[in-house]
Amino acid sequence: MASTEDPQFTQIWADAFAQYHKDTGRDIKKDSAISSLHNTDDLLDHIDQKQQKFEAYRNKRSKLWEALRVAMKPVELVGGLTQGALTLTPFAPASTVLGAVLFLVQSAESVTSAYDTIADLMEKLQQFTGRLSEYSKSMIDMKLKKIIVESLTTLLTVFARSEKLIKRGRALHYFAVTFLGGDGKVQAAFGRLSELTKYEQSMVAALNLSSSKRTEKAVEGVANSLNDSRKDKKEEEDRKLLQDSLEGEAKGHAFDRVSEINADLNEKRLSGTGDWILDELLFQAWTNREMPLLWILGGPGAGKSYLSSRIVSYLKQLHPQERQLPVAVSVGFFYIKEDDQQLRSVNTILKSVAAQIAKNDSVFKSAAAKVCRSPENIRTAKSTWRKLFLDFFSSSQNESSVFIVIDGLDEAPQEERETLLEFLGDLVIRPESGERPRIQIVIVGRPDLQIDMQAAEQSHEVRIRGDLIEVSPRKTTKDILDYISTGIRKVRILPKLRGKDRADLKEEIIDKLTQGANGMFLWVNLMLEQIKNKTRISDIRAALDEAPRDLARMIRHVFERIAANPDENKDDLNEMLAWVACAERPLVIGELDLLLKLRSGIGEGVLTLEDDLRGKYASFFTLTREDGLTTEDLLRGRGKESASSEYNDHDENDEGDSKTNASDDDFVEEQLFQSSLKTTIIQFSHASIRDYLRREGVPADLGIGIEMNETQYRITQTCLSIICDEEHTKKYEAPNLFDYAATHVLGHLVLIDRSKVDEEDRRRIVELLSSLLYEESTMRRWYVSLWASELEDIIDKCLAQHQYSQSIRSWFSDKESLHSLSPEKQLWAQSAATSNKELFRPSALSLASAWLKAPGADVDEESCVLFLHYYLLGTENQVDEVEEVDDPNPVRPAEVSAGLVRVSDLSADRITALAKFAGLEANSYWHGRLAKILRDADHVDEAIEEFEISIGMDSQNWLAMGGMGIARSLKEDYSKAVEWHLKALKIMPQEETHHRTIFWQEVTDWRDEMGDIEGVVEASREALSAQPELPLSMHRYIQSLDDAGRYADVMEFVETLDRKIPEGEEETSLTRLLLNTYVHEEVSNACRVLGRLDFAIHAFETAIAASQRAKDINYEMKERLHFANFYYRQGGNETKALEIWEDLLSNFEHKKSEHDWAVGYVRENASSSLSQLYLDKAVAVERAHGDPSVWISKLVALSTQSKGTSSDQDDEEVISTRNASLILGLWYRWHHQHEEAKACFKAKILEGIAILTDDDPSNDVWGYVSLAETLLKTGDMENAATAFAISFAHLDNVNARKNGEKQDQGSLELPARKGSTVANDQTPDPEDVATVEANGHGTDTSPRATTGGSEKATNGIDGEGNMRFTWTCDGPYRHKEKAIKAMYFCEICLNTCFCQDCYALLNTRKLPYRKCDPNHTFYQAYPTPEKVETLATIEIDGQLKPHPEWLDGLKKKWAGY
Repeated sequence: MASTEDPQFTQIWADAFAQYHKDTGRDIKKDSAISSLHNTDDLLDHIDQKQQKFEAYRNKRSKLWEALRVAMKPVELVGGLTQGALTLTPFAPASTVLGAVLFLVQSAESVTSAYDTIADLMEKLQQFTGRLSEYSKSMIDMKLKKIIVESLTTLLTVFARSEKLIKRGRALHYFAVTFLGGDGKVQAAFGRLSELTKYEQSMVAALNLSSSKRTEKAVEGVANSLNDSRKDKKEEEDRKLLQDSLEGEAKGHAFDRVSEINADLNEKRLSGTGDWILDELLFQAWTNREMPLLWILGGPGAGKSYLSSRIVSYLKQLHPQERQLPVAVSVGFFYIKEDDQQLRSVNTILKSVAAQIAKNDSVFKSAAAKVCRSPENIRTAKSTWRKLFLDFFSSSQNESSVFIVIDGLDEAPQEERETLLEFLGDLVIRPESGERPRIQIVIVGRPDLQIDMQAAEQSHEVRIRGDLIEVSPRKTTKDILDYISTGIRKVRILPKLRGKDRADLKEEIIDKLTQGANGMFLWVNLMLEQIKNKTRISDIRAALDEAPRDLARMIRHVFERIAANPDENKDDLNEMLAWVACAERPLVIGELDLLLKLRSGIGEGVLTLEDDLRGKYASFFTLTREDGLTTEDLLRGRGKESASSEYNDHDENDEGDSKTNASDDDFVEEQLFQSSLKTTIIQFSHASIRDYLRREGVPADLGIGIEMNETQYRITQTCLSIICDEEHTKKYEAPNLFDYAATHVLGHLVLIDRSKVDEEDRRRIVELLSSLLYEESTMRRWYVSLWASELEDIIDKCLAQHQYSQSIRSWFSDKESLHSLSPEKQLWAQSAATSNKELFRPSALSLASAWLKAPGADVDEESCVLFLHYYLLGTENQVDEVEEVDDPNPVRPAEVSAGLVRVSDLSADRITALAKFAGLEANSYWHGRLAKILRDADHVDEAIEEFEISIGMDSQNWLAMGGMGIARSLKEDYSKAVEWHLKALKIMPQEETHHRTIFWQEVTDWRDEMGDIEGVVEASREALSAQPELPLSMHRYIQSLDDAGRYADVMEFVETLDRKIPEGEEETSLTRLLLNTYVHEEVSNACRVLGRLDFAIHAFETAIAASQRAKDINYEMKERLHFANFYYRQGGNETKALEIWEDLLSNFEHKKSEHDWAVGYVRENASSSLSQLYLDKAVAVERAHGDPSVWISKLVALSTQSKGTSSDQDDEEVISTRNASLILGLWYRWHHQHEEAKACFKAKILEGIAILTDDDPSNDVWGYVSLAETLLKTGDMENAATAFAISFAHLDNVNARKNGEKQDQGSLELPARKGSTVANDQTPDPEDVATVEANGHGTDTSPRATTGGSEKATNGIDGEGNMRFTWTCDGPYRHKEKAIKAMYFCEICLNTCFCQDCYALLNTRKLPYRKCDPNHTFYQAYPTPEKVETLATIEIDGQLKPHPEWLDGLKKKWAGY
């Protein structure tokens, strides 16, 4: 029962219990689980009983026990001392804290790293709990008792926060970081414990001193009264002195003004805004005093001042202020304002901060008063810094320290910035005493401060850069969303709308503002101001499409700062602004570097280009590296190695220069910014900057900006010059702008207003343009550099839609501009000015030659055909001029759609007519090239005729023979196809290794279709012999041996590869093979059969190590995924597989790569495998009558994603479209939690519907596949049957052709579900669902259907526009489509199905690897019921389309609308 002397403690415990309940969902006041925990031994015994079954626990028991015992014993000892404070629970404080530890350990069941880190946590807590045991020996003072109570409740906070993160499934990341300070709330708790320990030490010292002098108390009474009077008088004098010297001297109103600014920011700042900074590791290191100086830099309008106020608030939470303690941690702050002269002086900053410290620290207050008695001591910034700060906070006579936040340093004058930066050097230079000043400073400002930092380092020879945090859009996304969600309430007309109208408009506003913000709070605020008082929806929508009116003022201000620098090269800056503003795609830094070299006229670039872009220009430019490293990362040392190796495109052969300059220390500077010139992209930091430049032009008073017409002319002239200069690509290595010029030259040309271009410049464009469109060498150089899609874009705009043709012709209409052309070119130009046909005739002839005459022309032949087709269709009523080659039906009926037709849409006669257009000699090569196009256009019979003519004209034309082989394969005449290829191979020159490899690979595939297993092995061996180091050939050869069951040969071959290192390579051939293919399954098969699992482990570990050396995230993640799958499916080590899968989802969470889709693919596979395994674990535990919550919480975490709109620190989470959500839905469905199950299935169902209703019909099959799998998991068998039937339509057609019969139109019957008697609308009991301990699941990553290959589809649409067969059996029989008689789908496993023979293997437990379980329920989806597909499709214009009524039914049933 509580005593009457300690009611002050009741609220402390009440608050602690409330927070614990919020974090864990557990009311610890009523939890009987802790009633038996009286001491540390009880805790350890309880843990041992519960955790002993986990191998991971047993392995870590010794370390964990010792750490728990040492850390918690003091808690037990002092528990009785504070019992009187605990009125809200029948248990002692010690029991409460020990109980929290128990729940924490239980939440970490079976995770090895968790036990390690809990032990580390306890070891760290020993420094705080160790002193508590001293108070079990005697009565203690009430003030000390309060400190103990606060320490115990803080421990409760640490454990509650830990458990919350684990239960939310963040344990993988959490255990690696959070316990040791990676989580903001835990970090705050540790800070509080540290502060309480210091208070306790000071209090003990004071009490001891008081006790020793108690006997003198009576004698000293009178003296103390006199001293108190004198002390009060002195304190008043000091207070007045400091007020006059510091607050008053701080430029009159500075002290009060910065306090007002901070208070105003705190009032306006939304709850949770800026909290992301608390989780930044560098910020945590700074608050822990691991480094004295921290920079936080962000662009204009990014909310930096609000972030500063959040930091001040957080620091004051850690270190409460104005307490006048003998050992004080003070917090000072200052907001520099460019428009306020009194808030820009360094001396003012220092005095204002000193005044804040004096209000908190009594020792500093006395020392400062002494300093201020001499005005000279604080007359200059340097003396103030030295006397008030360095001397005091370096002194060993006190233990005071200070945290200082300075916001807006970039707004101070140049000389003031230089002064402060000089002072900062005093913090990083360690004095002879070995101790730095106890001063922590964080500077918040714009990125251009980096230029000042660099200059200061060079001037004072001290490094102050490195510890930098960027305020990036990625970090502030949640804050922006909160800001928008709150600000939108001010839009006047929203409350006037009702229901869906209001929801739609609100969503539209939020989407527009979110997409346009890019981390700029100011932009959002101005947009909200612009729309809030609009009274019409149309006005709001119009305003959302316009740039904020007041934003131009801010952007101009940024340029004013640049223009004020007398050393600024405005011409270079304007060149960069022009290209970044008007380029048709983002440029890379190497292209910008080349442009500056070209502009100089002498090929001289800007040596400090990247430094400038990341420094003084960082307010409007942003750089994006391929590896995702930011300026922040590079400055703090991350990425240096990559910057100097694979990402370094700079000259590495500078040994001589290095030796020459090595002794010249004045010029030695660490190169932090050496990003790849080829892949580092430069863009504006916000789209509004581009809009500003295009609108404002070049203000005369600034000289910075762009004039649009001049810019388009300059870009066009540069592009034309690059294309026409045959030496350009020889003079400049990539990125040399040639690809950009070739792709976009015409797009820039048509944007020029020719009337505003002077005569000389017009003449220059005409010269270059005539070269581009008339000279064969220039045309060929241009077309060869284009991708097929890029050439087709030119066809569309010049010949089909005529968007460019008139503008191009207009340049030749000025006769004065033609005088400098040759007579031949003049004649062509004059006719081209009035005729599209003449304008593009040279191009048409050139492309016809590239297609039919010039071997190795390297121009996409289908694009050549399309160019000729549209050219000969004629323009401007000139069709009659090409009647001799026109075809009355050039395009197949009902096959013309919007946009360009495809070559496959053209008739055979039309294609033949196009080939005859140029009048080229119809020799063997000509006929062969025509035949190839006919074949690719699906005119196979006509193609065969042309191939026969070609071979008849030249019996040595092996290319035509190869083409004939492919044509025969398309007729499924594989025997003839192989025959023609073998003929070609006999006469093919030996040096044609590439073609030889391709031909043998095609023979391999055709023999596979024929079922000739040994023939496949032979052909794949021949392909390999042609190019022995080609990974694809090695992979195909190993596949053929695996299919033939020749596992010993597989092992012999891969062991040979493991011993071979190709010339010029660092890795073995086997490692290169694993990195570049998906051969892992075949290697695993051979190792399993031959008992050589150790070799597989060695091979996979070596490949992972190689990927790490190469710093290739794609390779590393892929190899780790295959390694996990091996352990699960072949290696019999489920625990190891689980660890690797979890590692892929935690440690690789924020990794960047050039192929983000590859990273996503690996993560989704790992997530799917884990979700299935978590379900297995949960079911197994439940069957044993245990608590499956640990595994289900992990499954929940896999199935959810952050919504990012909550104002609380912990984001709201919603069900994602990951496959794991289906597994979670299954669990809920089995346990009759229907609403939760529906929420899990909803996202995937809507995703499938979205695919079916988009504008791309080629992906419809994926929509049906997704819906089939999802609906199967929901138990909605009728709709699942419908979706499955459509996905099997192609297989039905194959088997119908095989049997030479049409499918009967029978009645609609749903296929029975084998292995289950549960009705469709019933929910099975978990014990009836599966036995999961012995067998399970795994997600393969191989794109081939080898033993358990998992890619469920290869392509959605076949050559005839029909849906392909999309499912692949997960068993070992690789049946061809014609051999598939039935397909069975597991209703529990993800994407798992078996053909009739593999299903039999599964049921007899004879699968050679771990996959699925025969006790699972299965649904037989094939053969399909008759007419089922008609429920979900409707025929429109001869093609099957998704049926709207069926989709609407799904939406209504599963999505509620």
